[in-house]
Amino acid sequence: MTMWADQSVTEISAERVSGPVDDDGASPVWDARTKALRYVDVSRGDILTFHAQTGLAERQHVRGGALALRPRRGGWALVTQHNVVALDAGLRPEGLSVPLLEGCGPVNDAQWGPDGALHVATSTSSTATGAVHRLRSDGGWDTLAEGLSDPRGLSFDPARARMYVTDAPAAVLVADLDDAGRCGELRPWVTVSAHGTPRGTAIDSDGGVWVAVLGASVVLRFTVDGALDRVVHVAASQVTGCAFGGPDLGDLYITTSPVDTGRAGQPVGSLFRARPGVFGAEVTGPLPVL
Repeated sequence: MTMWADQSVTEISAERVSGPVDDDGASPVWDARTKALRYVDVSRGDILTFHAQTGLAERQHVRGGALALRPRRGGWALVTQHNVVALDAGLRPEGLSVPLLEGCGPVNDAQWGPDGALHVATSTSSTATGAVHRLRSDGGWDTLAEGLSDPRGLSFDPARARMYVTDAPAAVLVADLDDAGRCGELRPWVTVSAHGTPRGTAIDSDGGVWVAVLGASVVLRFTVDGALDRVVHVAASQVTGCAFGGPDLGDLYITTSPVDTGRAGQPVGSLFRARPGVFGAEVTGPLPVL
C-alpha cells in the first residue's frame, strides 16, 4: 500500500464479504427495502442479491440477459440486450418494456438522471460508436453524446448539476446539467491512465466521485475539483463497480470480475465492502416509474 505514499491520500482496505458468486459483477445498487445489495452478473445474464445481514447471495436468471439494474417506483428497471423492462419489487416482470435505440452498441450501464429520464451508455459496435442515450417520455431515445469508445460509470450529482461517465482507456468525463436536469457537452475531467481502466462510479454526499478501476485492484475517490484523496485497496485486480449501501449509506460495496472464468462454469468473482469515512448521496424526491 505504498503506491500513493507521495500524495496526500487516505488509503483504505476493503474486506471480502462474499464467496465466489459472479463472473462479471456490475451495476451495484443498494435496496433499502430489503437491506440488500442488488447487482448483475453480465456474463451470465443474472441478477444477484447479496443480503448484508446473512452474507448470503441469491441468483435469478433473466431472459435476454441482465446488463444493468436500477430502482424505480414500486420496483426495478432492468436493461437487457434489447429492452428496458419494468420489474416489480420481487424482480418479477410487470409486462412493460421499452425497446432500446435501434442500431446502438451493447449496453454498458444505465442511470436515472435528475430529470427522471433513464440514461444508457452503449459501447462501440460495428454499426455505432460509443454513446450516451436518454429515454424520452414517449418511448423514443435522444443521443446526448457519441464518438466515445467504451462509456460506462454513469453517475449524476444533482446538487452540483453534473453528470459523470467513464470511457476507455483512461478518461472520466463530466457534463454540466441545465435547470431541467439535461446534460450539456461532455468534457475531460480526470485521467486514470497510471492506474488502469475506469469502470463504474458512485457519488458521495460531499460530491466526491468514486471510480472502480479495472486492472488496478483499487477504487479511487476524486474530490469535486478532480483531486485524488482516497484509495480503497481491493484483493482482486478486476474491479468493476461500486455503490454506497448499508443503513447509513456508509458502506462502499465493490463488485469484481475474475481474470479468468471459473472452472467447470463456476463463478469466481467476489463482492467487497469498505467503510471509507464518507456517506453515499441520498436520493431525493420520488423515483421514476420508467
